[in-house]
Amino acid sequence: MTGYTTVDNMQVKVPVLKTKAPQMSNKNGRTWDQGTILLNGSEITVWLDTSWGFYIYFEVETQWYKVRMFGGQFGDNEYDIDPFANPKSSLEIKF
Repeated sequence: MTGYTTVDNMQVKVPVLKTKAPQMSNKNGRTWDQGTILLNGSEITVWLDTSWGFYIYFEVETQWYKVRMFGGQFGDNEYDIDPFANPKSSLEIKF
């Protein structure tokens, strides 16, 4: 599945993966935090592993998804989905 975010007034593709609900355990010193993003214009809560992770996790209806928080480096697909940003990061997905 593909989502889109806006970077410098251009739409950038963002891979969106179906996943299981994260366990949110503190095994091996993992810590979890939550933030918010705009998903299709609505504010939602997302979860992220602040110790090891690169993904944000969110649930739509009963399905969990994960999205890499940042993508590309020095390339065309560079983006940043920041759950702590102000103004809020935006993600558009067609389900």
